[in-house]
Amino acid sequence: MLRGRGRAWRPGLAALVLALIPAGPVAAVGSATPSPGASPPQPPGQSRSHYLTSVDPALLARTATLDVLDVSTQGMASALVVLDAGSPAGTDGSVRLPDSHLHAEPALVRKAVVAYGKAWRAAKGPALVLVVGTTNYGSFAGGPHGAAWARMVEQVATALPGIDVRGGLDAEQEYSTPLVARSWVEAYDASGTRPYVDFGSCTCPPAPSAPANGWTLEDVYAVAVGDGSAVVLPEIYATKGGNARAWGRVVAWSRQQHPDQPVRIVGALTEAGACTGPPKRSCPGIDLTALPAWGQLTGALGLTTDAGPDLRYLTDISYLPEPPAKHHRVTIGTPLLTALLVLVTGLVSTAALAYVRRGHGTRRRRRAARWRKR
Repeated sequence: MLRGRGRAWRPGLAALVLALIPAGPVAAVGSATPSPGASPPQPPGQSRSHYLTSVDPALLARTATLDVLDVSTQGMASALVVLDAGSPAGTDGSVRLPDSHLHAEPALVRKAVVAYGKAWRAAKGPALVLVVGTTNYGSFAGGPHGAAWARMVEQVATALPGIDVRGGLDAEQEYSTPLVARSWVEAYDASGTRPYVDFGSCTCPPAPSAPANGWTLEDVYAVAVGDGSAVVLPEIYATKGGNARAWGRVVAWSRQQHPDQPVRIVGALTEAGACTGPPKRSCPGIDLTALPAWGQLTGALGLTTDAGPDLRYLTDISYLPEPPAKHHRVTIGTPLLTALLVLVTGLVSTAALAYVRRGHGTRRRRRAARWRKR
């Protein structure tokens, strides 16, 4: 069921903070120092990711066909695509679709994502990691939503054999307390078998201020690693390198504190497509494109020549390529909105009735005047 109003899209708050950090050496504290003259790892091709402003299966299928054409033109042998369904809107796994003013139950998200995956296969796309994402924003984020999300992702994976389907969490410290995010992660891991991808941001020391909502590096690590199967696709939005340096510090810290299970970064997520639109968004300082993001990230991780087995994806997130059509199952989801609808309907009916009565009265008076003239 689709219902209610949604939260307008906005860039990650951590990315906005880190965009203000002055540019400087990108290499992470404790990371390997590139040798003079060493070349950075060659970037992979760039796939398209999307904010799910609609859950229309036909639209998602058309989008997948276009995306396959794009990656095939680049000669890519594998790709990662994030389908970001928005923020938690119910303990049953419902979400608020980005910029759509609609809520979607997990069954509708599942149908849309399955349509995308089937169209990808039909178009003979390369090997695909398909990430079905949500966030840790809002009062419904937490354990029950994580458990429901895991069950929905399992259903998507069952319907799409041959595609590496994973859950996704846009984890940002400004969105919630660490307890909320960690409870989502723990419930997700306990409720299914599909791993998830942390495609969030990190406000990590020495940023201008301490992480919001009481987060520590240990909390960031716990969300990034989960039960050990999770990987990170960090937001690398900041043109001055703040996002890359922050994640470089997290990786270096995790190697020191958790050498048996450090944070694993699989690539970079940019949002240049969402900034340029349509619809166009103002993203000053956080509109980095994919190739510079790759350079920032590999520099922060101290990588040269070989990016290693994990770091192999670049993807840029944007809106769906077509404006969403009005869905035939839209309903009003709260008593307040229902009451407002009844009130507005009553006012319109009253006004229409008054107009009709005035019209009838005018016509009667005109007929009477004509009769008097006769």
